[in-house]
Order: sequence, then C-alpha cells, then structure tokens
Amino acid sequence: MERTIGPEWLPYELRRLGRIGLMMPVLVALGFVGIAVAMALTGAEMEQVARRLTSGLEIALPLIPGLAAAFVVADEPALDLQLTVLTRYRTTVLRRLALLVGWTALVAVLWASVLYLLGLWAWSGPFLLMQLG
Repeated sequence: MERTIGPEWLPYELRRLGRIGLMMPVLVALGFVGIAVAMALTGAEMEQVARRLTSGLEIALPLIPGLAAAFVVADEPALDLQLTVLTRYRTTVLRRLALLVGWTALVAVLWASVLYLLGLWAWSGPFLLMQLG
C-alpha cells in the first residue's frame, strides 16, 4: 500500500490543477524578475526596479488565482460522476480553490521575503504589517 502525505484527495486535486495552474505564479514572478533585470541593465534606478518588482507582487500575482479559479470551477470533465459521489461538488471546488490560493500565497510570501532580504522592498512600514495588504 502506497503511503501519501496529507489527505488522500491531495495528489488527485494537485493533478487536476495541472502543471500550468501550479506554475503560473512562479512564471509571473520570473517574468517580473526578467523585466527588473532588463531595467537594471538599461540603467534604471534601483528604486524604479524595486517598485516594478513590488508592483508585480501586488498587482499581477493576485490575478493568477482569480483567472485559474474560473477554469477550476468551469472545467470538470467528469461532472456527472462527481455529482453521484458522497463528496459534494462544492467541497471539491473549494478544495481546489484553497490549494490554488494557498500555493499563490506561498509564492507571494517567498517573493516578498526575497525582495525584503535583498533590500528591494519598495514600501515603507513594517514588513510583516505590509504583508496584510
């Protein structure tokens, strides 16, 4: 018998989200890092680079779970089968959304932490307090 970490539904739900769904927050972060590197190489001030990285974290990254949520809710190839099992469809969708939002939040916290450690955190105020925003 194969042992899994966490609930038995977790591996299946991660597969349903797909590699693209899980990689999108990371790809957005890498895209903004690429933009920041290009800005730095063309002579932009570090404050501008820091604001670009922070605005990507603040503006672009939250759009990812919102767009993916539409696909998660609307795209269920076995919906008829899902409606016949004990686990309600609402529970299944909420699990997927929670995984998606949780993963995106983890990427955001790691991104913000790296910016803070590198001295590129562009907003004033205590770092942990600014995470609530």
